Amino acid sequence: MLQYSRRNLWMAVALALPIASLLTETVWAGKDNFTVHNRRNANMTELYISPSSQGSWDNSNVLNEVLRAGENRRISFASSPASECLYDFKAVFENGQQVEDFQIDVCARNDYAFN
Repeated sequence: MLQYSRRNLWMAVALALPIASLLTETVWAGKDNFTVHNRRNANMTELYISPSSQGSWDNSNVLNEVLRAGENRRISFASSPASECLYDFKAVFENGQQVEDFQIDVCARNDYAFN
């Protein structure tokens, strides 16, 4: 009977592994569907997103065009490692204001609002 139970345990583990990997991929998939909301009264002209572990801003603006006040835009983290979750955000607005926020967990949430 012990051998029968051990075989059932190994079978359950073997069947659970593919499911666990699918769940993990689902969590990371949110990084490809991250939405930034501009809830300020000024248009956002630039947006910089860098891994928090990097300690400095990437030089590339991730906006292809101005993000108008009240609008939102999807941002892709496709080039980042799957294990990277904490990011720093820096937005530059047409009125010259800059807003920075640090250690945004993009694995635990799927959007961020600049208020």
